[in-house]
Amino acid sequence: MTWFLGFSIVPKNTKSRSVAKSAEHLDVPQRTRPPSQQRALVSELKRRILTGRLPAGSKLPTRRELSTSFNVSTATLQRAIDHLVQSGFLATRSTQGTYVSEQLPHLTRIALAYEGHPDDSRHWTRFHTAVMSAAERIGHQSESTPRRGSDVVTADIELVNYFGLYGHMEVESVRDLIRDVYTHRLAGVIHVHPPFGLMELVDLSEWPLPQVEISTDSRDGFSCVYLDHDAMLRGALKHLAERKPGQRTAVIELARSASLQRIKKALAFGRKFGLDLRPNWIQFLPIGNHLTVHGWVNLLFDSGMKDHPEALVVTDENLVEPITAALASMKKPPTLDIIAHANFPLVPDAAMPVEYLGFDSEELLAACLACIDSQRADSTFRTRKMIKPQFGDRDS
Repeated sequence: MTWFLGFSIVPKNTKSRSVAKSAEHLDVPQRTRPPSQQRALVSELKRRILTGRLPAGSKLPTRRELSTSFNVSTATLQRAIDHLVQSGFLATRSTQGTYVSEQLPHLTRIALAYEGHPDDSRHWTRFHTAVMSAAERIGHQSESTPRRGSDVVTADIELVNYFGLYGHMEVESVRDLIRDVYTHRLAGVIHVHPPFGLMELVDLSEWPLPQVEISTDSRDGFSCVYLDHDAMLRGALKHLAERKPGQRTAVIELARSASLQRIKKALAFGRKFGLDLRPNWIQFLPIGNHLTVHGWVNLLFDSGMKDHPEALVVTDENLVEPITAALASMKKPPTLDIIAHANFPLVPDAAMPVEYLGFDSEELLAACLACIDSQRADSTFRTRKMIKPQFGDRDS
């Protein structure tokens, strides 16, 4: 058992209600436990806010009235109020008094849970950067106008990043996320990747709030918003065939996607659209190893070959920059029709002309928020939402 700010974080094999029961101690941001009167007062005021007895925007009674009503000292009352202000449940307005926040965290604060960290390239990709950028745009838009996504109007929201959720209780962000879940500081959680690390620590199915997972495949369990990467590959090959029937085409994918099934799928799409797509022209390359990428690119597009590929599909945006750089650095750079994956509105840099086919990150997050809205209305609601690819241009 791990203790953090007086809160016992219980491993997955211990019943989750023990975690929830202990959350009241974690709800006060100090290294020692607060007096019991303060904890009780924080819990009672928060309960009234959560149940709507103290609605958003309503004014609290005076300090003297509250002290008398709860039979506590003004010092204890002030510490409790200070904590609820810091937690986002109350707001002070100069000499006008104390009010319940207009934007309550349990209604408007959404967690974006990332396994990686922007400073750690091993667990961070361009996809995560695109999601983070889209979250900033959605957050800015929600400050002025409601945002409509998937037929659901989302009121003002705050999207909060939790990085480095590798699945170790020693990681501060893991403890922060668990704390915010059980102290009602979140309206929902968007897992930006399958939460395998967290699932080793806690039973996510018992978390008392809506959750949605962003994945590349449809999965059981949570509501799932997934990207149709098969449609991306199919759409790219179809587009090339329409532009020039029968042209010789290569496909380069990410190394971790390598499988016989993936090769068969690419070959089947190639046959369907009448392209000249050969098994040895389907390659799986790693991120970060530019020497390997450079070597394979030179082998595939060697101008001395009798019939090298005339077109190229790059199915992962993290490979676009090194592949096009390798092509451009060849002694005689080939003239290629290139279609590459991107997560809009961000697209990778390219050393050669590229047409992008990918996924809209704002549409992706809007679909996730719509799932959370639906789960708040009906806790049993579960869905699988597919995001289709689209052609787009470089973000200006």
